[in-house]
Amino acid sequence: MPAWASCSSSASPATWSRRRSWAACSTRRVKLKTPLFVVLGHEHCGAVEAALDAKLRGARYRSRIERLLADIVPGLKGIDPGLPHDEQLQRGVEANVRWSLEQIRATPEAQAKAATGEFMLVGAVYEIESGVVRFLP
Repeated sequence: MPAWASCSSSASPATWSRRRSWAACSTRRVKLKTPLFVVLGHEHCGAVEAALDAKLRGARYRSRIERLLADIVPGLKGIDPGLPHDEQLQRGVEANVRWSLEQIRATPEAQAKAATGEFMLVGAVYEIESGVVRFLP
């Protein structure tokens, strides 16, 4: 599963609470003076796939999964239900990374740090088959 630079997690950006993750990252950033944070999603993410199935096809899951999906679905706006499944999933993974970035950037802590120019927050997707990390524009 993906990690956030200097903030390892066994959960993906899709399932890791954005506020808790920023608090953990912020603490490490202060102690380690980390100048760069990367929100790293990955291809074929099961959480994003489940969120797409819920949003586009009305799939239902157990309540604890539904709670996780509630954090992902709002970031999946504009994904065409007519696209092939693989294309939907690729766009969904990228959308989830961008949504995670947006949620972190909205926190007062991130805004304060960004204003000083002390750190940078970027998004990327890990391509499992090739091992390539593709940074998002």
